[in-house]
Amino acid sequence: MKVLVLHRRFRLQDRPTIDDHLYSFQRYSGDDEFAYLNLWGPAALTEEILAYPYDAVIFHYTFLAARFDQDFEQQYEKLRPLLQRLKGYKVFFVHDEYVFTRWLWKMIRDLDVGHVYATIYPEDYETVFPAAETGKTNLCSTVLPGYVEETRQMWINSRTSRSRKIDVGYRALRSDYAFGQHGYLKTQVALEMQEAVRDTGLHTDIRMTEDGYVNTIVGDKWFDYLLNCRTTIGCLGGSSLMDPDGSLRRAATQYSKQHPKATYEEVEQACYPGMDGQIHSHLFGPKIFECAMTCTCQVLVKDDYRGVLEPGRDFIELEPDYSNIGHVLEMIRDISACETIAKRCYETLVASGRYTYRKFAGEIMAEIRSAAPLQNADQTGWREVLRAADEANRKFERVLRRRHLKQSLAQGLYQISPRLYHTVRQKRHGGGAER
Repeated sequence: MKVLVLHRRFRLQDRPTIDDHLYSFQRYSGDDEFAYLNLWGPAALTEEILAYPYDAVIFHYTFLAARFDQDFEQQYEKLRPLLQRLKGYKVFFVHDEYVFTRWLWKMIRDLDVGHVYATIYPEDYETVFPAAETGKTNLCSTVLPGYVEETRQMWINSRTSRSRKIDVGYRALRSDYAFGQHGYLKTQVALEMQEAVRDTGLHTDIRMTEDGYVNTIVGDKWFDYLLNCRTTIGCLGGSSLMDPDGSLRRAATQYSKQHPKATYEEVEQACYPGMDGQIHSHLFGPKIFECAMTCTCQVLVKDDYRGVLEPGRDFIELEPDYSNIGHVLEMIRDISACETIAKRCYETLVASGRYTYRKFAGEIMAEIRSAAPLQNADQTGWREVLRAADEANRKFERVLRRRHLKQSLAQGLYQISPRLYHTVRQKRHGGGAER
């Protein structure tokens, strides 16, 4: 098969899980051939790329995440007629399906998308991708946001002899109640643990990442960080709030800014009364696998782990009301117990081979192969596609290098003065999200 993969790079260097997911198709699909196009704008879709009869077109979640941009409507109106020209069986890989979902519905209709690989469970398919909105039935399959990358595991194994100096480590994007109560959990668990470890003598590094990628650890440094942590805290990913047009997210964010001490109950009543809890898909995020790969013991909030992970065996369980946090701290101090739990989790998620990108990509490409009518396209035209895609990708890389310099300067300013950083950012971006 000849496959076009449309993705979007927001940074020169990003989290390892993004590249692992993006290039798993090429790495593990056998004889299929892939052209990867960083779709940063209409100019990237040259005539050579548009005219070729692909067997399949994959819309990667990094491109679909552009729907979060404030000007996405204008972006999409320019891209839509070009994307409609692309030939081939079209599939979506989507993350964060619960917000700005109307754009996904529209794109599914406009582009005649054949299948959606979504990070939700079957019980939420009709809620998130209703047939009345997409015009499609039997549209979805469930995939996880991330898996185990074997080549990265080999690199990790070569570095695991080092000592671990951090007792409790954590990184996650700072959130408010814009994604409902479950969406706030990543922030809440950090705040609760920060308070609990105060004056305990434990060496901790618990930080929230900020807009502008402050405190974000990217590339191989992320795994070096995990290898330096004895334990880390976390929870299942996802949201409990369905927000198709992003209006609930905007309302909750604005309300939280105006009422910074507001409780969840206040935000819920003011912004989405009775609407939280519409979706229930809490999935394993990439960090759970990354911690397993580095044998970092995990403290995870109690939830439905679908029989894959068992509390006490694969992780230390933290009650949702934090009532057992004292016991959790005792477990964290027990170095031997933490090492045993981490090794068991490694056996369950990594050594078992059940959750690898090799298995994921192999199964996905087999499904696409069976659904996509082969075009028997000529090799000469394919070489032109590869050349055009490479040229477009290199052109935007220069933009990313300039952006990387700005982000580095922003991180330096944050280290000097977080207050000054937020003041400058507010003046430049009006507090809006930036990718």
